[in-house]
Amino acid sequence: RAPGTTKFGSVQYWNREFECGEFAESYDWLAGWDELKDDIAKHVGKQGHILLPGCGNATFQLDMHDEGYSKLVCCDNSEIVIAKMAAESRAKGRSIEWDLADATAMKYGDMRFDAVIDKSLLDCLHCCDGAQRILRQYLDEVFRVLRPGGVFVLISFQKELAIKAALRGRAWEVVESHVVCDSEHTQREDPVTLTVCVKRSGSQKQRQQSEEPDAAEAAPVPTLAQQKKDLKKAQKMERRMLKAGLEDAGSGQPN
Repeated sequence: RAPGTTKFGSVQYWNREFECGEFAESYDWLAGWDELKDDIAKHVGKQGHILLPGCGNATFQLDMHDEGYSKLVCCDNSEIVIAKMAAESRAKGRSIEWDLADATAMKYGDMRFDAVIDKSLLDCLHCCDGAQRILRQYLDEVFRVLRPGGVFVLISFQKELAIKAALRGRAWEVVESHVVCDSEHTQREDPVTLTVCVKRSGSQKQRQQSEEPDAAEAAPVPTLAQQKKDLKKAQKMERRMLKAGLEDAGSGQPN
């Protein structure tokens, strides 16, 4: 990886880890299907077209499909994990679509999906070099591929206020946000929050405003001091995610 970046922002890192590294075996970030299925069922219909960006090799989407959600599209930018999951899915007769895709520039048509479920991809993108720009591109893509009235479900370390701040500039409405995993019931120190957002069509004026570049995109290249600050934030998020993985596995503290 390039100097000044984190591991989680590197496709090469994920390809290596999914092939023969720490995440070679199936792994569910933050929470599994059994912990989340009741919340998902309240907002996502089984007959809807559902996108899971940054799917990795989680059993979450497999369990979700087996529960009756038959129109799942899973995408990731790691060709290793997509090939693995597609082969395993076919072998078990599952009808999940597996796509190699960049979540910040997805190939899907406008308003294709009824729901998008993000299980810690938002957290992972916080670890990338240029995270602010990448997050804006990703969230704009989610908004584009969702139909009006569609739901965006985030399972994340991010709290409701932080998610609302990230969603500014588009006609989102946060309809629910609550902690699904906390330190009282798990080994994890950091609480995990489930947030449900609905895409509103908005007025013509709102739509025009939402298409205008926001301040972050129009801003000049960040200073060296800002770059260092952003890198520290990214490294902190990466440590939190690695720690969560080790806590789930009961392996103690990360190096």
